[in-house]
Amino acid sequence: MKITFKLFLVLFSFVYLSACNSDKQEKEEETNQTKTVSASETDIENKDEKYGAEITVENAIAVSEIPAILAKQDSAELKVVGKIGECCQKKGCWMKVPISETQEMFVRFKDYGFFVPMDSEGKEIVMEGKVKKEVIPVAQLRHYAEDAGKSKEEIEKITEDEIKISFMATGVIIKG
Repeated sequence: MKITFKLFLVLFSFVYLSACNSDKQEKEEETNQTKTVSASETDIENKDEKYGAEITVENAIAVSEIPAILAKQDSAELKVVGKIGECCQKKGCWMKVPISETQEMFVRFKDYGFFVPMDSEGKEIVMEGKVKKEVIPVAQLRHYAEDAGKSKEEIEKITEDEIKISFMATGVIIKG
């Protein structure tokens, strides 16, 4: 009877340990599958690059609507969609966004609190902030031209202040 009881204990232990290992393997496989799904979902969600304050794309208007808005008022709080035409090549601290074929909007970032990648030219953008008409003095225009990598001759041709549309962005999404 003792041999049978010992044999029973050995068999029971073997079956118990096998069941535990099998259960552990199933849990590890489930965890690995969950990690894989989570990683692919994260990749989809992270295609858009976000800078500054958290914003969404909902209710954004086309940048082409800005001149009509500024014809009625000096400034406005807006969320707009457009494309980056040019970006500061020293830090990414400003960008130009075309409004029409002949007009562009100069964009800076609130409190110099964030920048955008210097290789952002041509990418679709959603941004929220304050748009206004602004007089840009010659000294500042020359500084921006220098940041953009313009030649000394091009910079020296800047001799008059310009009235421009400017945008102070609080948040930016660069579409992926």
